[in-house]
Amino acid sequence: MRTLLLVVLVTAFAAVAANAQYTTTTIYDLQQGVYAESTLVRVENVVITASPYEFTGGGYTFVEEQGAGPWSGIEVYWGTANAPTYGYLAPGDLVTITGMYAEYYDMSEIVVVPARGDDVVYLGTAPIPGPDVVDIVAMFTEDWEGVLVQTDCSECYDPDLGYGEWGIQDATGQGKCDDKSSNLTYVPALYDWRVITGILSYAYGAYALWPRGDADIFDPGGATVNDPTSWGN
Repeated sequence: MRTLLLVVLVTAFAAVAANAQYTTTTIYDLQQGVYAESTLVRVENVVITASPYEFTGGGYTFVEEQGAGPWSGIEVYWGTANAPTYGYLAPGDLVTITGMYAEYYDMSEIVVVPARGDDVVYLGTAPIPGPDVVDIVAMFTEDWEGVLVQTDCSECYDPDLGYGEWGIQDATGQGKCDDKSSNLTYVPALYDWRVITGILSYAYGAYALWPRGDADIFDPGGATVNDPTSWGN
């Protein structure tokens, strides 16, 4: 479906590529609804937080403002046909992006269509923002969509929610993780407790945390103030 969307966009905008006008803005403003869908935008000096091939096909990635925090991250989609052009990007790469702001099934994204004049320009490298440590009850909300976030110690309450997802919880509430990354071999087990880092994504009407690989699943070991046994579960 996304490939078809990209083809339609290329066809629709190729004729006006030379006249495309981009509004320079921030991810913070895009995520908070300052601009309408289909606005052509430019976000400058943002940082790649996930390699394109970590998830699927090299057709998209995530970027974040250097200041991190809520509303600071967004998906960037260019389609698998453009993976040879942009698939080299890696976490920590500093880029400027021109594209169209869109909502893909309520997931905010910047759609890059080179035929329209859009581009992802590599500028160098920068520290990866965050990850922001967020309680689960606060994390699984629109504020953190597209952002690199991290749980404090969380417990697996269900190792198999179906479709590669598993349930996690802390003292504040419950959420779920998804095994989207090709670098993830970790197999959750009931009552595992881990510190989990990942990109908060939105699909099929719900938020899920996407670890980028096994390095994002950390076993703190030993008792801590966040030990699940202290929650009375």
